[in-house]
Amino acid sequence: MAGFLRENPTRLLWLPIFLVAIFYAPGFGGFWHGDDVANLHRVYFLSQQGTLWPDTLRLFAEPVSSEGAFYRPMMMLSLALNYVIADTHYGGWYLVNFAVHLSNTFLVGLLVRRFAERFDCDATLAAPLAALLFGLCPTIAEGVYWMSARSDGWVTLLTLGGVYLWAGSKTAIASRLAYGLPLLLIAALGFKESAAVAPLQMVLLAVAWPVRLSRPQRWAVVAAFVVAGLFLAWRAFLFGNAWQIYTPVAGGTVALHVKFWNSVQSLKPWWNALTEATPALSAVYLVAFAAALLPGALSRPMPHWRIALALAAASGGLALATLLNLGGMSANGEGGRLTYGPVAWLMIAVGVLVSQPKSPLIRSSRRLLVASAALSLAVLTGSGVLWGHLRAAWRVQAGMRMITQAVPPWAAGNAGLTMLLVPDHDGAVVMARNAQGGLVLEPIQQQPYLHQVLPTLASEIQLRQRQFCNGMARQLEVVRPRLADARTLAAIAERADTVWPKHVACWSKSQQKIVSLRAPPLDASCDAWLASIRSTVENCER
Repeated sequence: MAGFLRENPTRLLWLPIFLVAIFYAPGFGGFWHGDDVANLHRVYFLSQQGTLWPDTLRLFAEPVSSEGAFYRPMMMLSLALNYVIADTHYGGWYLVNFAVHLSNTFLVGLLVRRFAERFDCDATLAAPLAALLFGLCPTIAEGVYWMSARSDGWVTLLTLGGVYLWAGSKTAIASRLAYGLPLLLIAALGFKESAAVAPLQMVLLAVAWPVRLSRPQRWAVVAAFVVAGLFLAWRAFLFGNAWQIYTPVAGGTVALHVKFWNSVQSLKPWWNALTEATPALSAVYLVAFAAALLPGALSRPMPHWRIALALAAASGGLALATLLNLGGMSANGEGGRLTYGPVAWLMIAVGVLVSQPKSPLIRSSRRLLVASAALSLAVLTGSGVLWGHLRAAWRVQAGMRMITQAVPPWAAGNAGLTMLLVPDHDGAVVMARNAQGGLVLEPIQQQPYLHQVLPTLASEIQLRQRQFCNGMARQLEVVRPRLADARTLAAIAERADTVWPKHVACWSKSQQKIVSLRAPPLDASCDAWLASIRSTVENCER
């Protein structure tokens, strides 16, 4: 059996694919949440108006309309293609994320094997183990089940695919495949800005490479820097800043060392919130993973320690760049998608680290066996943590489905405008944030209800008070919006008579239904309405 596996090592890589597929397969029954709703609404109406492709292709020359500095034309193109192929069927959209994740899982295993081969090591068992560690890692699940978080999966697939081509140059023909690195980097940069770190990661690999680099390998790295440089220059032209993506908080620019310290401090509460469903198991997972790294590292000197160290540094560098840009992880546990790329690089490093040297002059140490056993325990406990998080995500998606289904009967039974309070998130999973308009518009609904039901987050209460004071409720009745684009938003923001919503309601997560709340008097002043509605919001879950 062992001989068969050594002769056909790729066959063993299908086991991680099978197991990861089992874990994520229930996601095909999921539902849109958060930004997904807005993205679906956008491509639907562009298609209805016949401008889907012109408006999508225009994003290659201009930024995505948002509060941040987002330039992600390939991401938006993927959403447009998804709509054309799968229409509004969630499963067809999820299939893309599902396939990308399985491909990345397979690619992690392939890269462990390829790097191990370059150092005359046997990765028959290390490669599938690394693939499992990545595919079942609990932090990266958000990048799979959330349609709007697919950028990280695509960036990882394209950059690691480029690394695989770059590292496989043994012959003159294969050597030319190294040029696939900068070509794939171009596409990766169109999905997300984090791909700009790839050239620096390649320098680390080039320095640690065991033999003299071929000319195509050297020029491929140079070309990657040129591509990344041109991209950053383009970003600077569009936004006035080459790297900053998220809008800085009020108070100006924060020093990098302050950002770094804030980021470090944010990791513990972020992890605790992310793994709140399985706190004990998550602790065992961390201990098992950490316990595996120490004996794995101490079992050197081995011929492949330098490449393992380079891969680990590439992972850390990508994580550091993300944290410095973001300023810290969310205390509610959201943001696991941001770990997708760093985790992939780290698990490749771990797989290389525990690969078995073939040379008879280097004996296999017991510490290497201990490391492999600890990693196996990390796979088991990590899969348990992952399952707990996935169940929470599916619960949120089911809740979003029920909210959308509850809107039509509520609108039919309650004449006039209702301000419907909806949850921003549920634990670590985004729920209705950025989905407010799309929840009550096509194609989620069969007809528009925005003039009857206005979804509102608790954080938007003061904003709604100003909007109603300026006449938005009156304008909603006049305009009766069918879409939530800039022109419609401008129309309903025009000044008119002050009219308050006739009804106030909220979505109760505990009762799984819309419940009516006491509405402020219809003749209340702006200040009195705000004071009254704030006390009402506090009773939403009671």
